[in-house]
Amino acid sequence: MNVKLQSSNLNALFDQFGYGDYVKGGDAQLQGQLSWPGHAFQFQTAILSGNFKVAATNGRFAKIKPGAGKLLALISLQSIPRRITLDFRDIFSEGFQFDKISGDVKIRNGLMVTDNFEVSGTAAEVKMAGEVSLPAETQNLTVAVVPSLGEGVAIGAAVLLTPAVGAGVFLAQKLLQGAMSYEYAVTGSWDNPHVDKIKQTPSTRGATATDPTAPKAGGTVEPPRKTP
Repeated sequence: MNVKLQSSNLNALFDQFGYGDYVKGGDAQLQGQLSWPGHAFQFQTAILSGNFKVAATNGRFAKIKPGAGKLLALISLQSIPRRITLDFRDIFSEGFQFDKISGDVKIRNGLMVTDNFEVSGTAAEVKMAGEVSLPAETQNLTVAVVPSLGEGVAIGAAVLLTPAVGAGVFLAQKLLQGAMSYEYAVTGSWDNPHVDKIKQTPSTRGATATDPTAPKAGGTVEPPRKTP
């Protein structure tokens, strides 16, 4: 089955499936192919295969009730702060406004795999990679989150104050993004995800190469021998 879906109002689209309260506004497009063995009425997530590309812009995830809209709660990260105190609880707990969502997803026997799913918003940049099982309702994902002040803050500072101040705000934002990035492993069920912060490898910048001819620490250096 070839699938192509376009919507200029995600709120109205999700309302057709009973989830209208979970997404506000937004344009979206989904395109791809889906297949399963048997007749059309024999559809089951456990035998679903295919691939699709998703793209959305200018919407907002509203606060999602526990137990409903589980995939939406996973994408918007609202199911995660309930289980562990993250560094960005205030960003996602009440809803996440997004400027852009994009990603490619492959499905094999109900297992969805992606390596480039991204949610970009004024509050943060979120990147996801890994697996999501539709029949088992579990996930094994790596989620990277970079909180952002938003370029609009710098633009506003440049308009209201001076271009120099705006440039300073923009530079500070970029420095904060580099210093305040978080990466997590999200596993377990959709209802009860396990979240573990991934340890970062210590930076080796500043280390110097070791001279193989130099003495080891604690050793002694023999004085040069005199030649007759």
